[in-house]
Amino acid sequence: MKNWIKKTMVAAAFVVAAQSVAFAQSIGFSVNDRDNALPQLCYRINVEDGSATEVGDLVDNITGLNAVAEYEGLASVGSVLYGVSEFDPALGNPLERANVATISPEPASNPAGGECRRAIIGQSGDAAANTLFGTEAGSAYRSQDGFIYTVYGDDMTIGPRGEIMRLYTNSPTSGRAVFVGDVRLDTPTGAAIYVDGLAIDSTGAIFGSDGRGIAGQPESFYRINLPRVADPNNAGNFVVTATRVCTLPASNEDTGLAFDFANSRFFILYEGATPAAPAPRVQQITAASGACVLGPANNLNPLPIAGDFEAFDIPRQTVR
Repeated sequence: MKNWIKKTMVAAAFVVAAQSVAFAQSIGFSVNDRDNALPQLCYRINVEDGSATEVGDLVDNITGLNAVAEYEGLASVGSVLYGVSEFDPALGNPLERANVATISPEPASNPAGGECRRAIIGQSGDAAANTLFGTEAGSAYRSQDGFIYTVYGDDMTIGPRGEIMRLYTNSPTSGRAVFVGDVRLDTPTGAAIYVDGLAIDSTGAIFGSDGRGIAGQPESFYRINLPRVADPNNAGNFVVTATRVCTLPASNEDTGLAFDFANSRFFILYEGATPAAPAPRVQQITAASGACVLGPANNLNPLPIAGDFEAFDIPRQTVR
């Protein structure tokens, strides 16, 4: 075959492959908080255009009652979706205050109708001397060591060491939380920062998002650095440093963050204060010098009946 024909065929094949990637659909999952006295609802989200499909209420697999714990962290391990709840000491049932659970979407053809069934695998109690704190969380699975990583903290509360967020690992088999370190900017003695969205890429690198700009920091996309290091100001404590990759637009909203393994992209999910103003929305986020480059703001459509979307994950495999 002549060389020019070969080159033409290779070029055409490349274009077709590129178009296939460009139009490949990636499906994420989210669970909104209990908002305006409504139950938590779980959704499938096409991150390409924001089209959202309500699966149904998030219910307990044993009692059939609506889940009380608010799952702000989502992480998928293979075809299994895990929810990591925020820490809420006000809840009466200790198991509801902080736990890890599998979340299984059930089709509308089931007798109970469409719903997501929660099965608690364990209380995410802190095995170290550092107790969990705060009513914000974000999670992602790191296949390199087999743990779910979770940031716990609060946008309203400062911890005893001046920390705002702490990084933990959660066991996918027991839920057990083990303290990794307080999250600080650039150095072990740097400023405490707020991160409530968490994602881990194919290399095992950990990233976080802040859409609120807490403690005088601009809204940002961060890289969280392992391994942890000793805290020079607090004997026996540990710190993980975070490097600001780029800044995000001011929004004053909580966020979810997810990595699309199929297409090597990050997506950020803005919670939406209400269904309409501003709407919950998903955008591709690309690292850049200075300000992050964001793709089109794809509002979840049709608009959900409630806002407050923070949990976010794009599973590698079809979730069962």
